[in-house]
Amino acid sequence: MGIRIPVNDFKPDRSQRRCLRDNADLTFASGPIVVDEERLELLNRFQVARWIDKNWGLIEYDEGQYLSSFFWNAEVSQEITVRDKDGLLLAVGIVDFTDRSMSATYHYHDPLRAKRGLGTWLILKELELLNELHMEYLYMGLWNNECKSLQYKNHFRPHEMFTNGEWKAS
Repeated sequence: MGIRIPVNDFKPDRSQRRCLRDNADLTFASGPIVVDEERLELLNRFQVARWIDKNWGLIEYDEGQYLSSFFWNAEVSQEITVRDKDGLLLAVGIVDFTDRSMSATYHYHDPLRAKRGLGTWLILKELELLNELHMEYLYMGLWNNECKSLQYKNHFRPHEMFTNGEWKAS
């Protein structure tokens, strides 16, 4: 089932506010999707960490795989990058924009900086951006309560689930 966050209703909880505060030194930028060695290296390190920690299937991305996996339409697809004060790339969010919303297609981040909560911070910053743009929803993809890799989505409340053909508050 699908999960989305109504942008106007979302308020970060205490832990999320701490994540924002603790990462105030990071920069957040959006723009066209770029494929380069920096991104491929970060994505492949992320994939190896997930393979080890969560028993994901191991994929090693090259430029062609990256483009076919994350870039479908130049009119709607963008990337959001997170960098530290020295300019080091720490996280990337691949997103699709529509008139009213954004879909978080895929996020990856530096597994060596897990304590920073980069995935959480990225979603929080995406919600801030959508609020500034007066957009209604952040679509977070699919929700499956049995899948440990998707559990983080439950921490962003309130949210809505697509059940039996309609969105319902959860």
